[in-house]
Amino acid sequence: MQEFILTWRTQKGKSGQKQGAWYWTVAIIAGGIAVASFIVGNLLLGLLAIIGAFAIMLAGSAPSTDQRCGLSNTGVHIEGTLIPYTNISQFAIKEDEEPKKLMLQTTGLTGITTLGLEGVDFRAVRSELKNHNIDEVDELHSFGEKVAEMIGM
Repeated sequence: MQEFILTWRTQKGKSGQKQGAWYWTVAIIAGGIAVASFIVGNLLLGLLAIIGAFAIMLAGSAPSTDQRCGLSNTGVHIEGTLIPYTNISQFAIKEDEEPKKLMLQTTGLTGITTLGLEGVDFRAVRSELKNHNIDEVDELHSFGEKVAEMIGM
């Protein structure tokens, strides 16, 4: 049994329903790419644009869910998944947002993981991560996060 130092619950995904204009924007952009692709004879790209738009709309309409997070002596736990401290290279805490956000840059394929810090003292989280010799930086940005922000997800 793992003993947790800190635990909290946070929302996975953004809450709130997308408006009709968001869906129309995604459909128009994908439709334009598909039509242009069909005109130049690139059927595969056109089909990929249509399937991609459908996937973006499905992901954007998914409701947010609650997830349990915690810090233990071995690492960061997110819904039963352990990220060992040895796999975390840097972290950043966004204090200017509500709720505050913890961003972890990990080695390997996972890249950057973002967690909300609702109901937990962010200073205690910072202290625990620094106690495990993890460097704090001002900001971490992933390519996927920038794209998601641009399309409003």
